[in-house]
Order: sequence, then C-alpha cells, then structure tokens
Amino acid sequence: MSVVTLPILAGSISLLNLALGFTMVLVLYRLMEIKISIGTILGTTFALLIIYLESTIGQKILEPTVSQMKTLILIAVSSATIGVIIALLLFKPEIK
Repeated sequence: MSVVTLPILAGSISLLNLALGFTMVLVLYRLMEIKISIGTILGTTFALLIIYLESTIGQKILEPTVSQMKTLILIAVSSATIGVIIALLLFKPEIK
C-alpha cells in the first residue's frame, strides 16, 4: 500500500465506521424496545461480525504493513466510537 493511498483509505474507513457505529445504536435501540435480551445478543454478535469482516477483508485486499494496520485500527475504532456517542446523545430508547 502506498503512502498516498493511506490517507484516502483512512478517510473512507473513518466514514464507514462512523456510519456503522451510528446505525448500530439506532438498530439496537429498536431491538431493545422489543426485548432487551434480543438487543444484547444481536448487538454483541453484530459488533464481533463487523470487526471480523473488516479485518479479514482488509488484510486480503490491502496487505498492509504492521504500522499501517495499527493506524487503520485506531482510525476505525475512534470513528466508530464517535458514531456511537453521537447516536447516544441524539436518541434515547423508549424501553418499558
């Protein structure tokens, strides 16, 4: 992976994970409104699946160095966290 590609890739990963984090909170709120245990189980499953798919696909497509992989992981985690925080601040579940 070239040095020029890394910033472009980092921006794409950042936007993707921001959207995933935001959307996941909204979906889990809806599931938790139906039944809390369903939201908990599916939330954990989806989170693990996303992490696995991103790392597996990223490794096969990009073949990054260890340093580049660490950078991309930090960007992905940070942006997903920001997406989750934004969704948590904007929306509240209506759990009965």
